[in-house]
Amino acid sequence: MVLHADQIPNDWETFVQQAQEARWSPRDIEYVVNHLHVTDLFLNDPDLATIPLEVCNFLADMIADSWRKRLHGIFPQRYFDVGVTNRDTSPEVYAIQTGI
Repeated sequence: MVLHADQIPNDWETFVQQAQEARWSPRDIEYVVNHLHVTDLFLNDPDLATIPLEVCNFLADMIADSWRKRLHGIFPQRYFDVGVTNRDTSPEVYAIQTGI
């Protein structure tokens, strides 16, 4: 798995054990650890409710493109699915490894 180091749960062993008990695949674990809700970037902004969804979708696209390029630069021999989901409510950027 390729995981975003800053997002790995503090109690990694417990997290993995619970994920295995829930029958999560390594890809499922990567998705959970390697995703970002774009609106979370504005949690401390008092104007969060007024930020248009279009702005969040634009930022999500920019973040996904950045992650895609960075992952390719670090791991040129591996393949990743980097994209955006939940565009209608709260855009979420994700990155999961799809092959070597």
